[in-house]
Amino acid sequence: MKKILILVFVFAFFFTSNCLFLEKMQGKIWDFFFKKKNEYYEAIASWYGPGFWGKCRADGKIYHLDDNKIFVAHKDYPLGTRLKITNLNNGKTIVAKVLDRGPYIYGREIDLSYGAAKILGAIEPGLIPVRIEKIEHFSSNRRYR
Repeated sequence: MKKILILVFVFAFFFTSNCLFLEKMQGKIWDFFFKKKNEYYEAIASWYGPGFWGKCRADGKIYHLDDNKIFVAHKDYPLGTRLKITNLNNGKTIVAKVLDRGPYIYGREIDLSYGAAKILGAIEPGLIPVRIEKIEHFSSNRRYR
């Protein structure tokens, strides 16, 4: 019985220490496998249309049109990551957090909230060419809202 308890304790310690290590290394692992540090790329952005208003985002909050909050949806970046997004047509720039997943339409890389789309000038055209640059990754010791 004593050997089983020691084995369970060692396994629990090993498991929890590895989880903490991986959580701290999240940003570095992401950079190594997916994006190079301080890299930017150009893509097509869309904005949340009326079909998404009132639905739940990936962070658990409800998306409302009247919020005018600035955030984005991205398929790959961890939630809470700050991105600098520049409209290549007019040069307007915002910094926004990734708080949702999407878009799920081929050829689109990022979805803008209504507030972000208004600032960047994406409401009328619907789709705009953008430059996306990672500012910082989500950190486990900070909360995102």
